[in-house]
Amino acid sequence: MSGGRFNYSDSVAMSEIFGYCDDTDRIPNVFKDREISELIWDVFNLIHDFDWYESGDTSEGSYNKAKAEFKAKWFTEAGRTERFERYIEEYAKEMRTMLGIDDWYCHNCERFTPREDYSDYGDCEIEKGCMTHSWEKACIRFKKKE
Repeated sequence: MSGGRFNYSDSVAMSEIFGYCDDTDRIPNVFKDREISELIWDVFNLIHDFDWYESGDTSEGSYNKAKAEFKAKWFTEAGRTERFERYIEEYAKEMRTMLGIDDWYCHNCERFTPREDYSDYGDCEIEKGCMTHSWEKACIRFKKKE
């Protein structure tokens, strides 16, 4: 690799802003806004792809593919919806972790609850008349039918 047309300045700036990050699924939220941090991260990656294309290190096809993926993610309604759904799930998981709640959900009282397995039908104390089956996870308020 030649260092690209920009002589690695794009990579240096990205490292200065984001620090070392080897997990692209957990981009540091340096701008205190998840979407802006991810956008800037992706812009730096697009600049990097352009840099290597312009310097002859990669093909025009590689750059065009990166550009198309960037536009699909940031300039389409489907990309926006996917991002927001991912952000909501990430925040919900963080909240469940902070509250000490496992990733299970009671279909009866609609609460996230500690993991409990039940093999019989039963009622939920919160929602009277609801039943849960053995393949569903119920919360601690669940009472087995005797």
